[in-house]
Amino acid sequence: MRLSSLAAMVFIVLATGCAGPSLPRSKPVVVAATVLSPAPEKIPESTKVLPPRDHCRAADLQYLIGQPRTEIPVPVDMTLQRVLCATCTPGSDINSRRLNFYVDMETGRIVKIACG
Repeated sequence: MRLSSLAAMVFIVLATGCAGPSLPRSKPVVVAATVLSPAPEKIPESTKVLPPRDHCRAADLQYLIGQPRTEIPVPVDMTLQRVLCATCTPGSDINSRRLNFYVDMETGRIVKIACG
């Protein structure tokens, strides 16, 4: 029993001796940490958001911007093309397959070509 008491006292003396001198208490320090997220998984092709389709093929006619409105091609189907005043508000009848030519009424030139 005497040996275990002696061992306990030696342990306590050594443990307190390792603590070092007592330092004055200061305010707690907050350390900011950056949380790293795992690398994103590959998004399946079926869930990717695609840009709106050019149903009316307006991109094919962008070369006409700046040209006189007389250069607007005659449509095969009159319901899928219209010519609008560039400063006028179009109606609420939006059709993504319809080709809209916006013309500056003062100059008679095409200023915009878009679907709608």
